[in-house]
Amino acid sequence: PITLDGKTIELKDITYLGVLLDYSLNWSKHVIKYLAKAQHATHVIRSLRSTWWGSDPEILITLYKGLIRPHLDFAGIMFSRISKKMVAKLESAQLIALKLCAGFMRSTPSNVVLAETGEMPIGMRREWIAHKFVAKQFSLNNNQLRQNIITMYANFNDNNNKYWRNKPPPPLVEGCDYFLNKTNVMHSSNIWPIFNTELSTILQTKQIYSSQLAKEEDNNIKFRDYINTRWNGYHTIFTDGSVSDDKSVGIGVYIPVINLKFSARLPHHMSICTAETLAIIKALKVIMENEWEKVIICADSRSALERISNINLSYKLDHHTIYCKQILAQLQSQGRTIEFIWIPSHTNIDGNEKADTLAVEGANLEIISPLKCNFTEFIPQIKVNIRQKWQTKWREICNIKGKFYKAHTNELPTKKWFTKSHHSRRAIVTMNRLRSGHSSVKDHLYRIGMADSPLCACGQTQTALHVLFECTNYLDACNELYIALSKKIPSPLNLISVLQNPTIADLHVLEFLDGLNIKL
Repeated sequence: PITLDGKTIELKDITYLGVLLDYSLNWSKHVIKYLAKAQHATHVIRSLRSTWWGSDPEILITLYKGLIRPHLDFAGIMFSRISKKMVAKLESAQLIALKLCAGFMRSTPSNVVLAETGEMPIGMRREWIAHKFVAKQFSLNNNQLRQNIITMYANFNDNNNKYWRNKPPPPLVEGCDYFLNKTNVMHSSNIWPIFNTELSTILQTKQIYSSQLAKEEDNNIKFRDYINTRWNGYHTIFTDGSVSDDKSVGIGVYIPVINLKFSARLPHHMSICTAETLAIIKALKVIMENEWEKVIICADSRSALERISNINLSYKLDHHTIYCKQILAQLQSQGRTIEFIWIPSHTNIDGNEKADTLAVEGANLEIISPLKCNFTEFIPQIKVNIRQKWQTKWREICNIKGKFYKAHTNELPTKKWFTKSHHSRRAIVTMNRLRSGHSSVKDHLYRIGMADSPLCACGQTQTALHVLFECTNYLDACNELYIALSKKIPSPLNLISVLQNPTIADLHVLEFLDGLNIKL
């Protein structure tokens, strides 16, 4: 308690919007509260599976993301003085749930479990969420949260501030540091653009027509016949966007009737979809300058056409798409007809190829357009940066634990190998355990103190390699498995090549183990 002017003030914990603020500000009570909720939700996972039967691991991981992970993430972007003990408890809760989902043994290293299930460590997820939160706040000018984050950032970098001395930066501070350097290229406004736009403009839709052309064919004659038959009397405009290997972004517009060839370079943060949208905006501006009554715009980006043509009421709707919709509404009010045709890329249509060439030329221009990016444009790159950071840390951890896993999976997987595999839980769990190097073979059970001997009944050390290919007690079955796998997996066939092709090998391996009544 604190005594002030002879009065005793009791220090009490406060819960605000679900966040438990204890008087020591070390987040321990908050973490314990939400750990209990996460552990309670873990029982749902337990009830839906056993090691070898139950729900598909992919479904269980989806349940983990919806029922457990939100509790582990909640308020994490504000953690700064959280103890290593509390961090370890959060990570333990995450690993327990993921091991249950995918059927791993308890001894499986955390880096292997995270890699196989496509999850990031809790700490890096906090970074990811904090960056997304800061991006959202920086998109609004008159935003008190934005000012508070900047104030926190200034206090952290104030050498005279003893509170932050020798402490790691909170995730919000890291996010602020990133976006303070992006304010000159990120679009911001007093209100999100969608709330400052006529509802009728947002709700307008356009039909997207398909040219019905196949790739890699000479389609000039077919396309010309299609235009003359279906769109007789319409002017044709071709648009395209391009992203080069060094992430330079360009757009191209080609209008045959006036022989207009336009190229421009855009800021490198812009996505290809936004580039295609800006190319269409340029085409619409040319239409505004001329007295064309009927125009068809041909583009090879279905995502850009759908973004313009569909209804989207999300606050994330970018200002470029809204501007495009506003021009379309203005042209429509003038009685003009604008239609969109989707053309698959590389269909060898002259106009489309010229627009593509112009877009590539635009990406190589030196002068960059001063257009600003929507805050959502930065999110993919942030995810790439955090993933690269996790990749580097993962490699370092693999030098200490999970060496067997790294032998067949040298790079951090971009997705789970069993995504959309439609195989049984037992097949997936068996392959997960084999890939992790932590299975119920006697060599491993002996190392973790769960077996008296590492030897197989044949007298040799029982490893996964021994079980699948070498055991003399069931050599005929081993030979049959080898022949079946060699037909589908390129030589040389060995344990590593089998584990590198899990979607091919899992059913064959499971059939082999079932025939011998072995569970790994």
